[in-house]
Amino acid sequence: MTAPQKLRNSLRISVRDLRPGMFIDQLDRPWSETPFLIQGFLLSDPAHLATLRSVVSEVVIDPMRSSSESLLHLPWESLHESQADVAVQRQPAAPASAAFLPTVPERLSLLARIRRVLSGAPGNDAASQPEQYYLRYADQPAPERVHRALANNTDRDSGFKAAHTVTVTPPSTKQFSAFIVSLYPTDHGISAIFNGLMARLRGSAKAGLGKPTMLLSPRQRPDFLPANMPLVVYHDQATLAEETVRAKAAFEQAGLVLEKLVTDLQADLPVNIEEVKPIVDALVDSVVSNPAALMWSARMRDESKKTYLHGLRVAIYMMTLGRHLGFPKEQLSELGSIGLLLDIGMLKMPPGLLEKAGELTAAESALLIKHVAFSIEALQQSAPLPRFVARGILEHHERIDGSGYPQGLVGTDISVYGRMAAIADTFAAMTTARAYDVTHSAFDAMKELFRDAETKLHAPLVEQFVQAISIFPVGSLIELTSGEAAIVLEHNGVRRLEPKILVLTDSEKELLAHPYTLDLMNLQRDRKTILRGLADGSYGIDYNDYYLN
Repeated sequence: MTAPQKLRNSLRISVRDLRPGMFIDQLDRPWSETPFLIQGFLLSDPAHLATLRSVVSEVVIDPMRSSSESLLHLPWESLHESQADVAVQRQPAAPASAAFLPTVPERLSLLARIRRVLSGAPGNDAASQPEQYYLRYADQPAPERVHRALANNTDRDSGFKAAHTVTVTPPSTKQFSAFIVSLYPTDHGISAIFNGLMARLRGSAKAGLGKPTMLLSPRQRPDFLPANMPLVVYHDQATLAEETVRAKAAFEQAGLVLEKLVTDLQADLPVNIEEVKPIVDALVDSVVSNPAALMWSARMRDESKKTYLHGLRVAIYMMTLGRHLGFPKEQLSELGSIGLLLDIGMLKMPPGLLEKAGELTAAESALLIKHVAFSIEALQQSAPLPRFVARGILEHHERIDGSGYPQGLVGTDISVYGRMAAIADTFAAMTTARAYDVTHSAFDAMKELFRDAETKLHAPLVEQFVQAISIFPVGSLIELTSGEAAIVLEHNGVRRLEPKILVLTDSEKELLAHPYTLDLMNLQRDRKTILRGLADGSYGIDYNDYYLN
């Protein structure tokens, strides 16, 4: 049996990663060159933290003499000794002061807490979870540089750079990291200008709010969209709270229709596709009004109803992407139909096959591939499917490099409907609990989409998809740099990494009796930022407890 990894007694970190509660052991310069007279101390005073950040770049901390809360944002591997470390003979550490040395129960609690944080869900083995990715924020640019650029109308782009340079640690693909930075387009000094401008624009367009009246120019049209499809621009017709009532009703009705469809299929009765059309139209109306409300509904629902929940989520993601790209409502309905119905053929699979945790045999893989054909066959019993709906369903497992199935199509041989379905289906699957794989946070799933871009998934559509639903989609669970866990409620158009959130826990991850809303963009003091995304179920949080009625 493998021995448990021990906490290091020495770890060098950047001052950006310093937190109150850490024991500071060494600095990157002599103590005599700093205001600190005591060589080695427990960091507890915010003023001391600010001073450290102004005089040093790195420090050495002692994790074993630090509080557990101060270490939660640091990767597991950095906090614990590797096998190579264990093999090296080290000098005994100087005896720690009893005042700072955690008790045995405190150490056990620390280990359990860190494992729980890194696992993404209580009870899971950290080794089986996807690699953790964290956002890091660099210092703000000098205000005089921004003001000078704006006043002189020179180097204007540099004046509008992020107040914080945002990176992903450990680094992901260059494309993904670049995309993260692009979500932070303005600095604090000028964000008010943008907010005012956007407010005026919204006010002047209020009479036509939500009406798709503006055609996209040819220069703006993505080259992967059909040339004969007229594209339109949508504006939100309602706020999230206003649209949630209609979205919830449409979502529940869609569930009932799909449950009946499932029952008919299991009884070998003909499937009446006409029954699906009215509910697809209701879903489209809600997405056009405000897609965030349906995404919230999809995230908050009971995971036990997997038979149709996956299809509903795929439909919502596809329609949201289509709305973002400017698809007319008729084509949004086609996208919704594809998402709802693409996995109907799975009902023909043996139940044990879909829940198998281990690797599939060759025979099982061959059988699973047939679910695509089963879907088309079942859905065309009464009448042929619309052409593009059929193509989207048939091609949702095809991949750009030809590695997909059932036809092994390559590149542009896959229709735009098939390419959109592949992205939405992959994302929905990764963020849903599965017996055969880990549950990814939305953030980790986005990272995987970017990793597959160009080889398996269509890269331009992947970026459009992430722009459409955001790097932290509405309803996704996040952790703040201050330790609290929260749900994303609504996005800010100017600063996409500073959404409106519902804070669910305190910094100790204890559930709050009264959760409260917070707009990260409007915080002036006690500034908080997103540290990382969390998988569903993390810290025992049940979405249904927070569903908006």
